[in-house]
Amino acid sequence: MHKFNEYLPIKLVMAREVTMSFFRPILHEADFTDQQWRVLRALSEFSGLEFKELAKLTCILSPSLTGLIKRLKERNLI
Repeated sequence: MHKFNEYLPIKLVMAREVTMSFFRPILHEADFTDQQWRVLRALSEFSGLEFKELAKLTCILSPSLTGLIKRLKERNLI
């Protein structure tokens, strides 16, 4: 059996965290979460996305995306 940190899914999560450690300070300075940025980025590139498509594209579960969209609308960002 492989060690826990040798499994590909864990390695991918670790790589994502290393990468995001460079971007999170920039996002937080602009008052955005990782998820908010993903939604805004997707919406800036793709017009006419259906909710399910947006959820899949941004890797955000639909229940979470609902609240996230609401908060972005409250901030007049979408």
